[in-house]
Amino acid sequence: MERRQKATQGASDSLQTAGTRIDAARTTRIAIWRATLHTTFAHHWFNLLERSVPGSAPALVAKKIFLDQVFASPFLHVFFLPYMALAEGHTMEEAVGRTRENFVKLLQANYCYWPFVHCITFSVIPLRHRVAFVNIAAVFWMATLSALNQTAREADRLGTTG
Repeated sequence: MERRQKATQGASDSLQTAGTRIDAARTTRIAIWRATLHTTFAHHWFNLLERSVPGSAPALVAKKIFLDQVFASPFLHVFFLPYMALAEGHTMEEAVGRTRENFVKLLQANYCYWPFVHCITFSVIPLRHRVAFVNIAAVFWMATLSALNQTAREADRLGTTG
C-alpha cells in the first residue's frame, strides 16, 4: 500500500510545473474539443479551401488566410467558450454570457497568432499534412484559449465580468 501511495504521489508531482498543478479535467475538456470538433472541422475546411483557392503563390496564400480568418476562425471559435462552459457544468445562459464577455478577446488573440502560422500552413505544408501541422501549432494556441477560458471561469466564480 505504501508503495502505491508513493507511486501516486510521484505521478501527482510530475503533473506539477513551477508550483502550478495541471488541471486534468480542464486538459481533458480541451483535448476533447481539439480531437473531436476542431480537427474534424479543420480537415474539411482545408480541403474546401484548397479546392476553392488552389495553389501556394503569395497572393493565393493571402487569400486563403483572409478566408480562413474571416469565415472559419470566427465560426469555429464562437463555439469554444460555450463548449467549455457547458463541459464545466454551467447552464446555456452562463455559456452564452461567457462568450459575449470573451469572444472579442479570443478573436484578437487569434488574429495575432494564426495568420502567421497559416503563412507556413498554406505556402509550405502539403494539404495532406496541414491538419497535423496545425495541431502542432495549436498546442500553443490551446494554452492561450485555456488561459482565456480560465480567466472567464474565475470571473464566473467571483461573480464579476472580464
